[in-house]
Amino acid sequence: MIERIKSKSKLISQNDFIKSVATLATGTVISQIIPLLLAPLISRLYNPTDYAVLATYSSITIILTIISTGMYDSALMLDKEDEQAVNTGALAVLITIGVTLASILIILVFQSFIITRIHNPGFRLWLYLVPCTVFFQGFYQTLNLWNNRKQRYKRLAANRIVMTAVTTSLTLLLGYLNFHEKGLIISLIMGQAISFIILFIQTIKVDSALFSHISKVQLIYSLKHHKDFPKYNMPQGFLDALKDSSLVWIISFYFGNVALGSFSFAKSIIMRPLQVIGSSVSQVFYQRASKIYNETGDIWNISKRTLLNLVLIGLPFAILIFVFGGNMFHIIFGNLWKQAGVFSEILIFWLFISFVASPFGSVPIILHKQHFFFLFSIIYNVLPIIIIFLAGSLHIGVNNSIYGFSIANIIIMLTILLWIRHLLIQQKIKTTGIQLK
Repeated sequence: MIERIKSKSKLISQNDFIKSVATLATGTVISQIIPLLLAPLISRLYNPTDYAVLATYSSITIILTIISTGMYDSALMLDKEDEQAVNTGALAVLITIGVTLASILIILVFQSFIITRIHNPGFRLWLYLVPCTVFFQGFYQTLNLWNNRKQRYKRLAANRIVMTAVTTSLTLLLGYLNFHEKGLIISLIMGQAISFIILFIQTIKVDSALFSHISKVQLIYSLKHHKDFPKYNMPQGFLDALKDSSLVWIISFYFGNVALGSFSFAKSIIMRPLQVIGSSVSQVFYQRASKIYNETGDIWNISKRTLLNLVLIGLPFAILIFVFGGNMFHIIFGNLWKQAGVFSEILIFWLFISFVASPFGSVPIILHKQHFFFLFSIIYNVLPIIIIFLAGSLHIGVNNSIYGFSIANIIIMLTILLWIRHLLIQQKIKTTGIQLK
């Protein structure tokens, strides 16, 4: 028995996929556990209304961040040679700069219109910081995927820890100084800025020699060669962001800022443990699956193993939150967050399915099926929003509205997973000739 355990341990230690996930997950665990452990204190320094302002700010920035690279940051992973990938990355950075400048112009011209729609005159100051988030996040996404391509997982893990340490420490300090929603937004931006600067300097030191390969001809080649990314992936990402933003506006309009803050807080808290593994697996899966596809054309086995492992990891946590979420939030975070506990029970199985499915969004990209995936994303992003909008219009109540939203998401997500399974099976048959049941 002992020999079998040693043999199994040795096999796991030699598995590059598991080692890479473990390296990234270590950084993610620390970066997620810090705010999770401090959440009971943070929840007593801020209230649901403060989190509602943060949710509003994020709903604006997330839309611009999605389009800030034209999705060319994701495309650089598929280039076979680093000399071409650096041009694809440079193209993504140029687009980020362009979108940042455009966002400044939009805010200067339409600030009054935006403030009117938000129904919060005090939000004007935060609008001027939106371009900062767009620039830092857009550039960071490209650097993150470049370092993922180069398999620098220790660097990425350390960077996540730095981002969380800065954000959380400032959140606590500014909350103690009664900055309220100002503390949440300032700490968010400072965390983004410092982590970007560190990763930028680290990347420049190692990869500056590759800059000599950047040329106008190669930039144009990347622009054309990866044209499906802005054509299909960017609208898909935009729809994902629009869904989150629309949800913020609908909850705020029909159910008030307290409900919005409670929803945002519940989603943030229960996503943290899932993101410990999910985000790490997604990054490594994309890199490894792309490499395997370029070599063999068949990614069925790595996909199947990844899916089963994520189900085994996430299901116990989902059951725990579903059964005890309401009481846990009430006890740990205080009376102000009792509604957030109710929301956690309603949302958990949607977030669990999202956790399981998260790595497989890259499968249609790898298999060049983005156009079909885009059609699914339209349904996934539009239908649940219509459901919660109708529920709010009919005054069904916030809990029932969130139930309808969550169930619709689960059904559509499972349908997408079944479609991706079909793609993988067809690709395996095409590559190996082996029929799967």
